[in-house]
Amino acid sequence: MNTMIKLGVVLLCLVFGSGCGAFKETWAYETSTAARVQQHQQKRQAEKRKPSASCATPLRVAVRPFADERRSDLRGTEGMIAARLMGIVMGVPWDAEWDYGPGGLAEAKAQWVHDERRVFAMALWSELSDSGCFAEVAFDPLDETQYDLVFDGSIRRLAQAKKTWFVPVPLYVGMVISEAAPMRTVVEIDVSARRPGAKQPMIKYGLRGGCSDCSENRFVDGVLESLRNGHADFVTKLSEYLASRSKSYWKAVQSRRADQRRAALDPEHARLARAVPSLPAAAAEIVRAKVETKAERLDAIDAVDARRERAWASTSRARVRAEIMASNTRMEDAHASRVRAAIFAGLMAAGQSAATGRSLSPRAQATVQERAKALSALFDEGGAMGTFLEPAVHQKVARLVKEHAQAAERRGRELERYRRETGSTDEVVARAKQDADVAAERARLAEAPPPVSRPKRTARR
Repeated sequence: MNTMIKLGVVLLCLVFGSGCGAFKETWAYETSTAARVQQHQQKRQAEKRKPSASCATPLRVAVRPFADERRSDLRGTEGMIAARLMGIVMGVPWDAEWDYGPGGLAEAKAQWVHDERRVFAMALWSELSDSGCFAEVAFDPLDETQYDLVFDGSIRRLAQAKKTWFVPVPLYVGMVISEAAPMRTVVEIDVSARRPGAKQPMIKYGLRGGCSDCSENRFVDGVLESLRNGHADFVTKLSEYLASRSKSYWKAVQSRRADQRRAALDPEHARLARAVPSLPAAAAEIVRAKVETKAERLDAIDAVDARRERAWASTSRARVRAEIMASNTRMEDAHASRVRAAIFAGLMAAGQSAATGRSLSPRAQATVQERAKALSALFDEGGAMGTFLEPAVHQKVARLVKEHAQAAERRGRELERYRRETGSTDEVVARAKQDADVAAERARLAEAPPPVSRPKRTARR
């Protein structure tokens, strides 16, 4: 009976040591931007007694996956060790911080498999989408040149911090009581927005969020609450700035963006437009018409890419939802694999202990666990497979990705034909001057008086 009890204890320790007792770290982000912006606007209405301006703009924006520039660090461990040693006398206070670097959470949290670079960017995409300030918000764009602004981010810090209380109770009881102090989660991200192709950002913001009373076992709750706090503050301030601009300002922005897209396709178009004021009136009128014709041709070429990117942006919500579901499924698969390996290890250890009549040594237990992991891999389906997108959306995404891969070649052929048919700036100006001269000569000849005809003299006989 004692042997069976020991084996049962070993089995339980292996199972719970695998993370079976921990709550699964599923990712389910819910924005608070819309509610926070609305509350802020209501507050301003009460203060100014006039309705707040709408932040709705014609801007099309995109959010790219973030960069990860974190570093791993552990501070306050000396005080924590000293406090634990003093626990036999009384529960003394201590505080420590754990900064997780890239991949650090996968080592510290058994079930954490989420890619912070993407899920943190998805959180910002959700906040911007729900703000109602933009005509379109795309996640992970195919062609960022089709957008007015591109949002980037750098993860600077993702940390947990804990500060325990002073509990004057001896024999480690006070230390155990002080452990009930909540864990604080901290997220720091640098967010920026730039024009497509530009290196210098137009907007820079140091986003900092935290959760002061989050559960240590439910780490994802602290991360989500921290992101909500930081993002909501950022989007609220951004909304105020966008609302302060007039409609005429946004029309000018759209006109300037159209000129920039045309210049990116054909730098000669802007040069031709600049040449108009220096030409004679007749030639200038011809060149001005040619500039408009070229603009229509360039807009038609650009419209193909714009339609494709708009279709891609329309799949953002479905893609984000599917990616989060896939990430959660991978996490659940990893969790199930660890639990399965622990159960197998417990059963194998129990069988081996019963056969030998004695408990396993630590080295033998490690060997059994490695064998159990290999055995459990036979039942592992390899994590989240396939796609969580609906069939129609999946086909649409695959088609758009394929079209984007062929877009550069198609655009090159169209531009080559465009240049061949419209000519360079020098050719257009020279032809316009020649046509103007010909037209002036024809007009001069048309206005000249007809020659006077003299009567013929008849010879006298």
